[in-house]
Amino acid sequence: MQKLSDKILKNVRAVIFAAMVVLIGLCFAVTMLMVRPRIDTLFTAVAQTKAGAIDYFLNRRLKELALLRQVYQPQGSTRENLDAFDTYGRMLGVYASLGLVDEEGVVHTTSGASFSIRERDYYQKALVSREPYVLSEVLFSQEDNEPIVIVLMPLEDRRFFSAAIGAQYVVEVMEGSTPFPAVTRLIGPGGQTDLETGPLPWQARTYLAQVPVHPGWQLEIGVSPLYVDAIFYLLGGFLLAGFGLMYRGLNRALTRRVEAELRPLEAIARDMAATDLTDPKPLEIDAHSAETAGILAGYNTLRQRIAALLETVQAEQKSRMESDYQALLEQIKPHFLYNTLETIQVMALDYEDDRIGDALGLLGRYFRLSLADGAQLVPLGHELELVRTYVQLQKLRYGERLHLKIQAELRPEEYTVLKFILQPVVENALYHGIKLLPQGGTITVRLTEEEGWLLIRVENPCPEPDTARLDELARALETGQKLPGSNGLYNVNQRLRLRYGRQCLFVGYGGEQVQVEIRLKQEECHEYPDRG
Repeated sequence: MQKLSDKILKNVRAVIFAAMVVLIGLCFAVTMLMVRPRIDTLFTAVAQTKAGAIDYFLNRRLKELALLRQVYQPQGSTRENLDAFDTYGRMLGVYASLGLVDEEGVVHTTSGASFSIRERDYYQKALVSREPYVLSEVLFSQEDNEPIVIVLMPLEDRRFFSAAIGAQYVVEVMEGSTPFPAVTRLIGPGGQTDLETGPLPWQARTYLAQVPVHPGWQLEIGVSPLYVDAIFYLLGGFLLAGFGLMYRGLNRALTRRVEAELRPLEAIARDMAATDLTDPKPLEIDAHSAETAGILAGYNTLRQRIAALLETVQAEQKSRMESDYQALLEQIKPHFLYNTLETIQVMALDYEDDRIGDALGLLGRYFRLSLADGAQLVPLGHELELVRTYVQLQKLRYGERLHLKIQAELRPEEYTVLKFILQPVVENALYHGIKLLPQGGTITVRLTEEEGWLLIRVENPCPEPDTARLDELARALETGQKLPGSNGLYNVNQRLRLRYGRQCLFVGYGGEQVQVEIRLKQEECHEYPDRG
């Protein structure tokens, strides 16, 4: 059965565990509501910073190009203007090429190349735009395959000043450091990816920022959800570790406290289960609270009262047993005395010889043995001597019809038994067995030891037995009832019950012999003979 402390600790641990789970859930919820927006704000700020750097770079280039456009001389030839642009362009060093776009949409560059851009979107847009400039999407140079951005600024008569801005700086800005490993993309007005630092991770979290100088351009930062949610994983790990240590500490502290408080109660329960409460010695254990000390004091007081009550009951019971024993013993003594005196009287009338003196001598010896100085316990040899004397007295009446045989497989003087338990059984064998047989018979007394028991068996032959009567007698001995004609066995049975607290006398039949057996534990038969 589960201990009380285990039940209480089980419930307390369940409550603590539930509280820990709730606290962890609250911490995650607070983190989701407060930290997650901050993480999103951080990555958005990074995207805006990068977009701002690109916008600043392009704005500076546009201002430079606005100044370069002033170098243009409408009266000058294309070559002259290109040479002027090239001179200033080399000084700045950030332009892949500069050029002029004629009325036919053919661009003439400072590097000497000429090619048509009539079909290009940025050119078509420049034709209809009223803005001071038009920026193309990111293109790759036909000469060195480097990323460039084309700027068209209107001149006169459908002519444009053209500049190819190297986009390497834009790439450097995109590849700049971020709080977590991320992929940066430059998305054009049509949603196409103009530049990217790598493929987006699976289910990436994306953060966008506009590039103001180029309407439609967006800088996108894509971050793996593992990195974005890393804060939650780390926090979860720290929370689990922290709460685990806290749970362990609380569990140990509560276990010690609960066990300390309940240890006296469990000790009282064990003491109640292990003892018969007859020991008035108080139970000495440490009590950690006034309530426990009160319970312990009440329990010790209860033990003392029970011990005192048991002593009183035992004394009263012993006194009653002594009275019952003496009453039963007194019932037995006159019964044989009267029969013997009647026998002596008949012998005195029939015979005039010394047998009367022998009979009186045997009778005196019998009474001396039966009284035994008032002792209740006598050596087993004493009981055997009493039986021999009794049979010798009865032989005066029955002669050769009565014989006695004693078979002892032990030393009778080593055993102590209740006085006057064997003679009534032998007397019963005589009057209910031998006496009814014309030829008489032998009463056999067997003394044996068997697995810790002392067995005293009295056997006698008898006429055709009444098995129903024997069964009824066996049940009466078992229940302690008295049957007519069984005074001797009843008295012995009751005295044995009063002394040893159980049935010790049994009756049976087998092999044409009626058997009456007395069973006593050997350790009960080594008591010192008392004197009443």
